[in-house]
This record gives sequence, C-alpha cells and structure tokens, in this order.
Amino acid sequence: YYYHDFNFENFSKDMIAGVRQATGNTGRPSADTTYQQMINAMPRFGLSAERIGSSSGNTLLLTIQKAVVSGKPVIVLVHGNDLGRGEAYGDHFVVVTGFTPEGDVVVNDPDQRNENQLANVRKDNPRWVNGGKLTIARSTFISALTDADGGPSGLVVGSAS
Repeated sequence: YYYHDFNFENFSKDMIAGVRQATGNTGRPSADTTYQQMINAMPRFGLSAERIGSSSGNTLLLTIQKAVVSGKPVIVLVHGNDLGRGEAYGDHFVVVTGFTPEGDVVVNDPDQRNENQLANVRKDNPRWVNGGKLTIARSTFISALTDADGGPSGLVVGSAS
C-alpha cells in the first residue's frame, strides 16, 4: 500500500484558494486556475512544483506513482464526467496522495459537499461522487487523466529549494 499522509488533508482547498487570491482569479468558468498559476504560487506555501506530462495516461500514472512513493504529492487535472459528476462539471484538480496494493489511486478531492449540498446535486445526478479522500479505480483514473483538457499532465509538489 503506497500512501503518504502529507499532513495537509485540506492541501487542495488551501492551495487553490491561495493561488486564486495571489492571482486575483475567482475561479469563474472563464478564469479557471491553471498549472502555471499554481507553479507561480507555490513559493507562497514554501513549496515548488515541476510540470509533468505524457501522451499516455498509463505512462503518466507510473511517473505519478514514483513521485508519491518518494513522498511528493502530485496535483492533476481530471475530467469530472469520468468521476461521475456529469459532462457539465468539466475538468477538476485533485491531489494524488497514494496507491492501493491493487494499483488504484488515492486522492484528496477539494470538492467535498455537505449533506444538504450533496442531496441537492444528487437530485439531478444520482451518480455524483462526493469529494474528500477518495480511492479511484486505476482504469477510471487513467480515463479521467486522458480526457481532461490538455491530456495527461500534472504537477509534482516538493519543498522549496
């Protein structure tokens, strides 16, 4: 079981909020957060980031696994529909924090709804998967990576030099 508790369960929410604050980006659909904005904002958190990518979701997942095993979380853009959130949801950042013995992917997903919000969204989309700490089947995760805008890519997060 490859899993690291990076001691920041809310890393996704805090980091994205910090990036948006630092760049003036409100997260409106026309102003989504970009990898470059995250790279630029990492020093604010005492961190650095390296962009990774591949034409293959499988190849990128192996790179992600090596980073996580070495103690570095990886931020990736995934396609929300592949995660059960519907086509209108679009793409979404999650933080990869581990892998199960079967190779499934453990992520921190910042889109965690409270019970009322969850009940409302499930009226229109009963398949909705709530955020938080999730385990996603390897094949589903590869599809979500591949289907995201720009194809399979991510950011390996490390300590600032």
